[in-house]
Amino acid sequence: TGSLTLTSNNIAITSSGSVLSVSGGVVLDAGTKAVSVNLSGSKIGGSLGIIAGVDSTVIATGALDLGTVTLTGAGVDLAVTTTGNVTDSGVVTVPGTTSINAGSGSITLDSGSIYTGNVSLIGRNVALSNTIATNLGAITATGTLSITSSSTIDDNGLITAGGLPRCLA
Repeated sequence: TGSLTLTSNNIAITSSGSVLSVSGGVVLDAGTKAVSVNLSGSKIGGSLGIIAGVDSTVIATGALDLGTVTLTGAGVDLAVTTTGNVTDSGVVTVPGTTSINAGSGSITLDSGSIYTGNVSLIGRNVALSNTIATNLGAITATGTLSITSSSTIDDNGLITAGGLPRCLA
């Protein structure tokens, strides 16, 4: 119960199927190293925060709330795969590419985040807000698609939406 903060002092944080049960949030701080975790079957009652300096990957089942995610270093990527909705309650900063696959779940990323590289998203209803120019990779939204950017929006991949996409720059 409670929350969990794991700080590794610049050692990669990895897991392959470890099941967590935390009523609050979880923060995984790998410093300058990677976070690569399979949280399938885990129950996290709050958000998942990540601090890493190398490409990071999260695999989960069910809904996932991204808390503060801070990836540092040029071209550092984030990949998230889950079977439920993906939201963000904290600022997500990714200097490289972002890939989020929510399966049939929806994706709502609207917390004033910074996605520098291509953003690829798969989900039912997809909403993305970016505080800088937005580079879209492949996007598949079987329902609605909404992209908000404080600057330009460029498409660098195939964009498929079940309804009329809404893009605001």
